[in-house]
Amino acid sequence: MHLLPYGHERRDVARDGLEGRGRVGAVMAKGQFTASDMKARTKKCPRCGEVKPFSEFSPGSSNQGTPRIAAICRACFVVYQIDWRKRNPESGKRASAKFHLKRACKSMGITVEQYYQALDAQGGVCKICGQPQRDKTRSRLALDHDHVTGEFRGLLCNPCNAGIAYFGDSIAIMEEAIRYLRASKPLFQVIEGKAQ
Repeated sequence: MHLLPYGHERRDVARDGLEGRGRVGAVMAKGQFTASDMKARTKKCPRCGEVKPFSEFSPGSSNQGTPRIAAICRACFVVYQIDWRKRNPESGKRASAKFHLKRACKSMGITVEQYYQALDAQGGVCKICGQPQRDKTRSRLALDHDHVTGEFRGLLCNPCNAGIAYFGDSIAIMEEAIRYLRASKPLFQVIEGKAQ
């Protein structure tokens, strides 16, 4: 006798007249949604009790390669998340930070492990100014990249990362800015009463 995931027998799926196989069939056999739901492409959300089209449910995890849909509808999931974050503020912040770091790393073509390796190699500080994150609204150093090639260059605090971006990654413009600052330094010292 061939068993489906969760231990549901294939004959149970066939007995119910369901054409689904694998996980979808198993979920249907568990009563998550019925054969008529499958044909109508609808599902009853157990949280709000409403029958909704599949489009109002997020895709679920697919360990076996068979498509699934989430247990509760998107609207109920948002309410659940808000409630959970209110009850678990620190866990919510950590989960959010972890998600955003993973997404940022993926967009740069590096792994989270490579991010932490770069952070260790830099001593946990910005590669330009040598300070930890100076922008108090941010919890981690930003991933800097070459805007032409997209290649990851290092970790910077937000002010340094924004400064490079404002100068358009142009070495020539940055050198002009340095010359400007050096030329105006005596003027600033006179204004501040520090003329030598």
